[in-house]
Amino acid sequence: MQNANQDAAGNEQSFLDDITINAKHDNSYQALRHVVINGPAIGMRINKEKTQIVLSECPTDQEAMNRADKYSLLLELTPQQKAKNIKLHPNNCRILYDKMVANAAENEMLPSFEEFKNSYLEAFGVSVLGAPLGSDYFTLKWLEVKLESLREEMNIILDFPIKQVQFNFLHYIFKPKVNHLQRTIKPELMIHFNQVFDNFKRSIFNSIVGTKVDDDTWRQGCLPIKQGGFGLGFVNELSDAAYVASCSMAIDHIEKYFPLSIKRDINILYNTVLNDDNWIHDLQHSINRVAAQQTAGNGVNLTDIQSAVDLRDEEKKLQSALASGYTEQMISQQESYVQTLLPWHSARMLSVRGPNSGAFLRAVPKKGVTELSCAEFETSCQFRLGLPLPFIPDTLRCMDCSDHPLIGIYGEHLHCCPSGNQRIKRHNLVVKEVEALCAAAGIKTDHEPLRCFPNINSNEHPDVKLIQPNHDPHCHHDKLLDVTITHPGNKTSVNRHRADRVPCAAATEREKVKRDKFEQLSKSNLMHFVPLAVESYGQYGVDMKQFMKRTVRKAWIKSGKFTTLSVYSDYWNKRVSTSIQKTNAQMLLRQSARICAGKEFERDDAYCHQNILDSRVRYVD
Repeated sequence: MQNANQDAAGNEQSFLDDITINAKHDNSYQALRHVVINGPAIGMRINKEKTQIVLSECPTDQEAMNRADKYSLLLELTPQQKAKNIKLHPNNCRILYDKMVANAAENEMLPSFEEFKNSYLEAFGVSVLGAPLGSDYFTLKWLEVKLESLREEMNIILDFPIKQVQFNFLHYIFKPKVNHLQRTIKPELMIHFNQVFDNFKRSIFNSIVGTKVDDDTWRQGCLPIKQGGFGLGFVNELSDAAYVASCSMAIDHIEKYFPLSIKRDINILYNTVLNDDNWIHDLQHSINRVAAQQTAGNGVNLTDIQSAVDLRDEEKKLQSALASGYTEQMISQQESYVQTLLPWHSARMLSVRGPNSGAFLRAVPKKGVTELSCAEFETSCQFRLGLPLPFIPDTLRCMDCSDHPLIGIYGEHLHCCPSGNQRIKRHNLVVKEVEALCAAAGIKTDHEPLRCFPNINSNEHPDVKLIQPNHDPHCHHDKLLDVTITHPGNKTSVNRHRADRVPCAAATEREKVKRDKFEQLSKSNLMHFVPLAVESYGQYGVDMKQFMKRTVRKAWIKSGKFTTLSVYSDYWNKRVSTSIQKTNAQMLLRQSARICAGKEFERDDAYCHQNILDSRVRYVD
């Protein structure tokens, strides 16, 4: 048993097919001997090829070699297996060098001892649960090998033919691969790895959006989805937050089993300069850097190790809380950059930062529900990023409108052009999703009800009538819904309604217009009216948010609560968001293709109708 005032003699973690022992030599040897002798009786046999033994520094080189011989005899290793699987501490490797020199041929070229030791340092370590444990040289070498495997995975994603699935792979699978390493390896060793990994992510992102994005656009891509980004994360700058969070979670266990060691290390920390090779010093370095980010970003209060432990108890997601300071800085930088652009870009950023505007990015494609073609997903990404649409020529004009206005390289005119039926299709698809949600909630609907207002002689009618939806248990009136989709980047929204400065201004204005049109008529016929306004980037108006919240909850209860309400709500928000972005993309692609079919561009294959719809747009590597 361990005395409360002394360090444990070692620790051991086991799985059915894997054992890791970290202990003093005698204890480690006895534990391994027990497995070798008694393991076969229960079907547990040592795999000699995979067994790795890393020795701590010994007082003499000969003692280190004696320990290695003892382990080799126990495991019955061949000389080749012993050299490969048992690693002496680098400070004891002189005996190995002398042995190599003694056995060398007469004219054989040999490295110097320093060269030999540096090479030995790269091999001194072992991989435990997917993370390197050993010398800094070993860790750096291990990370180089890891990068090559990640490069292969990147190429597999790049070769995948469906862009929406490419993004699913990037967001859900590829991006998180670095998190475990950031939590287990000190950030100073992760700098180069993080930079290369970030380039890998950026290459995949460039392929998805169909162009090589600049640094400002890439910053938006790294922002959280709810902040207008694509949720791809800032790798290098957040390593410290991951490392501090991980150490804070583990420090209680370390203190429990190694109280003397951690007390000694902390005493050294507060009585010396931060330059010792010590994990406590590495942790304090990371805390200092995270604290600097928090001060600049008005984040959590972090000063020392104890404050990190206290935050662990206060914050449910400590790593996210520690990273919030830097993320806030990046959001501020993005806002400052957007201010230098045209006002409609500010309106775009305010709209894409809506809580549900980026829900389509989280959707896994399901045919007929949340599926986007390659052209649609690529165009939706370009639209969200505010990138010029490569399939629209600079000089393209709309010949259907009387003043023949420019379409604009961002497709601005197409959001208000009365020609074609694409805007109507967008509206109708959102209405269809609203009706589907009502059906899931058990609410009967009447699509485009005629003679909804019998007291007046008018053909005006809303999109949907809900038959006693009972959103309020004390109200049994019918409800009328009218869906409207508006573009916050048009001149009216920016100049008159200040959509570039006021969040959701365009949707709020459209709600007002719809109320003026239908609310009094509804009241006079003993019905309620709800305007469902949505901005083209996916931002909900106030009434749309409330309607979705109440109806989704009603549908969730009717479903038998087979999953959590948050998951169920996210599903319906993904459906609505995907419908909006799908029809946005179709409108931009098909209207452009129709106009480009004119004689001015009939010889330019880049503007061929089929090429645009197949998304064969110009991608610069």
